[in-house]
Amino acid sequence: MKLRNCLLIFTLLLTVPLSVFSQIGWDYVKEIEKNIKAPIFADRNYNVLHFGAQKGGVKDSRAAINAAITKCSEEGGGKVIIPTGKYYIKGPLILKSNVNLHLSDGTELIFSHDEKDYLPAVLTRWEGTEVFNYSPLIYAYQVENIAITGKGILNGQGSKNIATWKPKQKDDQALIRKMGREGTPVHERLFGEGHWLRPAFIEPLNCRNILIEDVKIIDATFWIIHPIACNNVTVRNVTIDSLNHNSDGFDPESTTNALIENCNFRTGDDGVAIKSGRDNDAWRIGQPTKNVIIRNCTFESISNGVCIGSEISGGVRNVFIENITVPKARNGIYFKSNLDRGGYIENIWVRNITIDSVRSAIKFEPDYKSESKENYPTRCSNFIIENVNCNYASQKGIDIKGFKEMPVTNVSLRNVNIANSKEGYEINNARNVSLRNVTVNERKVEYAQTNKTISLNGLWDVALTDKQPQTYRSKVPVPGILTMSKPLVAEGLHGNDQKDDVGYDYVWYRLNFDMNEEAYAFALLKVRAKYNALVFLNGQEIGYDHHCTYSHAEFDVSKAINYNGQNELIVRVGSWNTSSSPSKENSSEWWRNSRAPGLWDDVCIELSNAITIKYIKALPDIKNKLTHCDVEIANTGDSDSELTITASIFDGGQIISTSSNNYNIEKNSSVTKALKVPSFMLKYWSAGKEGTPKLYRMNVTITDKHGNIVSDKSTMFGYRNIEVQGKDVLINGEKVIFRAENIAFVRAVNRWQDVMFEETWIRNFLRSAVQDYNFNYLRIHLGHAYNKWYEIADQEGIMLQDEWRYMHDDEPVGKDLVEAEIEFKRWIKQNVNHPSIVTWDQENEGYVRLEKLKSELREYDPTRLWGEDDFYAKHIYDYSEQVVPEPYFEQAEDRPSTILESCRLWTNEFGLLEPREDYKTSRTASGWGVYYFNQETIGQLLADLHADIGTYHRKNRLQAWAPFALLSGWVNGQNFLLGNIADSLTIQPNLELSLIRLNEPIGVSVDMLQAKEWYTNKKIYKPGTSHTKEVVAWNDFGKDIYVTINLKIKSIDGKEISSQQAILTIPKYESASIPMSFKTPKQNGCYILEPEIVLEDGTIIIGAQRRIMVAQKINKKIDGYMAFGGQRTPIPGGESCIRNFIGIDPPAKVAETIIKTAEGSLLDRLSVKDNIYTMQSTSYRGINEFKITTTKIDQEGKILSQEEANAMNYVDLSEATRKIIAELIGAVPVDESRIMVRKHTGYTNYDVRLNESAIRCKVSINDDGTIRELVVH
Repeated sequence: MKLRNCLLIFTLLLTVPLSVFSQIGWDYVKEIEKNIKAPIFADRNYNVLHFGAQKGGVKDSRAAINAAITKCSEEGGGKVIIPTGKYYIKGPLILKSNVNLHLSDGTELIFSHDEKDYLPAVLTRWEGTEVFNYSPLIYAYQVENIAITGKGILNGQGSKNIATWKPKQKDDQALIRKMGREGTPVHERLFGEGHWLRPAFIEPLNCRNILIEDVKIIDATFWIIHPIACNNVTVRNVTIDSLNHNSDGFDPESTTNALIENCNFRTGDDGVAIKSGRDNDAWRIGQPTKNVIIRNCTFESISNGVCIGSEISGGVRNVFIENITVPKARNGIYFKSNLDRGGYIENIWVRNITIDSVRSAIKFEPDYKSESKENYPTRCSNFIIENVNCNYASQKGIDIKGFKEMPVTNVSLRNVNIANSKEGYEINNARNVSLRNVTVNERKVEYAQTNKTISLNGLWDVALTDKQPQTYRSKVPVPGILTMSKPLVAEGLHGNDQKDDVGYDYVWYRLNFDMNEEAYAFALLKVRAKYNALVFLNGQEIGYDHHCTYSHAEFDVSKAINYNGQNELIVRVGSWNTSSSPSKENSSEWWRNSRAPGLWDDVCIELSNAITIKYIKALPDIKNKLTHCDVEIANTGDSDSELTITASIFDGGQIISTSSNNYNIEKNSSVTKALKVPSFMLKYWSAGKEGTPKLYRMNVTITDKHGNIVSDKSTMFGYRNIEVQGKDVLINGEKVIFRAENIAFVRAVNRWQDVMFEETWIRNFLRSAVQDYNFNYLRIHLGHAYNKWYEIADQEGIMLQDEWRYMHDDEPVGKDLVEAEIEFKRWIKQNVNHPSIVTWDQENEGYVRLEKLKSELREYDPTRLWGEDDFYAKHIYDYSEQVVPEPYFEQAEDRPSTILESCRLWTNEFGLLEPREDYKTSRTASGWGVYYFNQETIGQLLADLHADIGTYHRKNRLQAWAPFALLSGWVNGQNFLLGNIADSLTIQPNLELSLIRLNEPIGVSVDMLQAKEWYTNKKIYKPGTSHTKEVVAWNDFGKDIYVTINLKIKSIDGKEISSQQAILTIPKYESASIPMSFKTPKQNGCYILEPEIVLEDGTIIIGAQRRIMVAQKINKKIDGYMAFGGQRTPIPGGESCIRNFIGIDPPAKVAETIIKTAEGSLLDRLSVKDNIYTMQSTSYRGINEFKITTTKIDQEGKILSQEEANAMNYVDLSEATRKIIAELIGAVPVDESRIMVRKHTGYTNYDVRLNESAIRCKVSINDDGTIRELVVH
């Protein structure tokens, strides 16, 4: 007696207790019964004697009976009656719609035993493969509402000829199976005369509403009742007595909704054998058998009582077996398949089985008569078998076998008693087996447990208090955030607001949950909380995790958990108050005090043995055609263990490759072992509309020296490579351009918090980003991403730049440094297997200066790029003369170049200026001299900027360009303009025209700076004049293309005015330009330049629209056509920049002085106190060099004083100076914080203002590096 390789996690279909799940299954029988109804027939009778049938069993009555069937069907149906007597049937009976073939009591139909009588051949399946073969004795094809009823006898006379063919069928059997495997067209699979494939007895094919009731069937030819691809089948009160070879009683194949009840079978093969086709042929058809009920029957068999298999390549699910008696059989309940089959057997319920004498009462056979051994094991999962009593088993009473790489999973045996068994029992290569009250030879069947995961997602109690509450009045979903609580735990909460005034320090989450489990050696709670989680279980304080946190913290709850009964889990999470003050002790983070706390991801408890797999890292090595599988193993036991570790790659249910090795793992240790799994047969993972996001499963099992599986874990991964070569990025050896976009979760979470955690919405969003908007790359930044985002991105095929949201504490020291390193490592470790993540990014708008850690992590994960290191990244919100002088854009010469943020206007969702920090201005808008907008003007400027920067990106083949166009939230320039809910994805029309078209893998645009032409230069094109523009086209694919370029002039309403044509060759992965001339229309107005590409196959790809103004001179009407054009006075419904700063309109002379003083600069600050107006403006000499001017103006508009200071961004200060400032103020400024620098003899003064903070300080540093003076206010 042995129990080997048993994995015992019981997570059947749903995460519910076993007893509940069992009842869910049996309740589902009622749902199946609703779809199984006996056919109803018209009240008309057709006596076969009236059609020429003759009693006596000598003369052929086949033609007469078939004529009666045809007549009955043609007249709307009824009952075809065969009166008492014997009738000889020389060939097949063909059932037709709405006919009940009724055999009176005492009737016997005696079928011919001459095989020629069953020609011509008909479409059928033979042992699961489609074929044209001898007709079944009773056949129906594509009909409905048919029945065979009555107490008569159907005599197949199989023993006189056809049933004896089995020894002759070998060659034909091999041939038809070969045809099925090779996909030979079905019409070429012609058997019949001269062949030896036995026909079935009763076979409806592609029929529905079938009843077989009360008849007795004897001496069958082959399989007896064999519905194929049918729906709604009832077999009731049928008796079968046929001991011929392969005379299965009931074989539903690829059939849905079948009921067999109150039957008594004595057969030469399986009483019931559920099937769904063989091998490749069934995979092609793809039709499972499902929703089958078998009850109140007796099956005596030379083979098996009730069997599922072995032809189950199409899959079998939802089978319910109860109240069955098996007096004698080879096996009582039998599940069989082999390595050729594939497919699945799942969701099987069995109860109340009485067995007398068998070899095995319950048997799982994974390799039954495999032929080609092609390594397509069947997935077997979710079995509940209860109340089984067996008197005698000559072999193993219980015999459960799987494959090491594909174990049988989720098997529950309850109340099973094998009174006498010679070989006891064996459970081998099975996972998640639960045994309750199971005995063999009066001894309890023992088992060893291993991994089990219990999900704790759902509705939790929540409260916002200083101390642990006694009562909770609100509920909140987990995963989710505090602002999703109902009722809301505090008034005025918003997911993306700063909240320093909540009034309480902590948020308390509580969940009560029941368990009914055997005790495990180790229990690990996984929680991802923001922020500072403190965990209590059943009144015990478990531990504290003071990370932000962007990864799951792990808590050992082994000593606190109650395995049998109720558990109370409390997680205390820091509220806004606990994280609002930047300090080293609090591990400060820019977004830390401005985003709602919560449990941001799945919460679970992992139960395991002393030896368990903690993590799997699956990293592709395409160069060497391997996948490196690193397995972290913990041995918390008190003895060393000799273990075998096996890593297997699965493609669906097929094992692709395997690697195994033996190790000795010391007691009380945690080690990582490396396996190299051959991967030459794997297909690449790739992204975008043109990509193939192929995923594989890496499954790792650990077995002890006795062969018992003690731990098992899986992870999904993709076989892909990414690398930099010069200025290019290669994916799987092919050049790729990132068609990129930003997602700022923290900015979107206020309005759209619910959908951030909704799997269906996430999938629709990412699918739309790929399929509708042509993106292949998303930069996830500024906020937490629920792990489902990564999983679904893997599946949908979109690359991710995953940004560590630890902004902006980018020079951590002391405790901060330790915590940052822990968090950083944990973040990457938990996400390393997602193929969608192609770039790790250390911090937004800067970089975390952890060079040693970064080098360590590059070794840990060499399969990804690192932002700021592997490519040059710039943020370009505009390219105006005031902000960035020509040539506007920058590129690196030694690595790929990217524009990772662009084209965002700092405006709110209502089209008004959004405060930029405390300045209440708009950087982009001010850069163009435009201080206020309505929605249309915002959208137009945004579209112009998109087209300008996007065209530059496409022409110069920059690696990436990532505007803000989809899910960025309240500071995205209202890119959703027409959509106020996240799932609308309806963006402003002219933006859509530019964005989607610039994202085309093959696309075209006019090379012009639209925004500069109009907003700065006020360029006009005189009517009827000729002009030339460069038209640029690009090709992201690895093959040269030859295209026609059309450049069209259209009116604003889309009417085509003229068109020019040119021929162009676009090299692979490159862009190409061609000058194209056009003549302006003769009428004044705004016109559209719209290029298009025509591919060789006729496909037309339309390019981004650009605007030109045709006029003799500029006037107000013309100015209005081009939208706003730098107006400096309020427009109707708009709001002036000055009023937006100070809330009032100052005297006209003051306003005039402010505007004049700020001319050519950005107006940063404006305040008024005691009738003195103080303004600060910035003029740029370059991106990182600028001058700040502070001006005081009196009530009459006179300038009282003016002070100028050179300034620079914090990030551009020397490292020593940055360190002094950070140490003194206890926080690290944002990279772009402006530092005014005044050089004096022997010392330098630094005037520091922290972005997103009220902190101001003045630091004076001597030339020798010592502190001269420090003032903080």
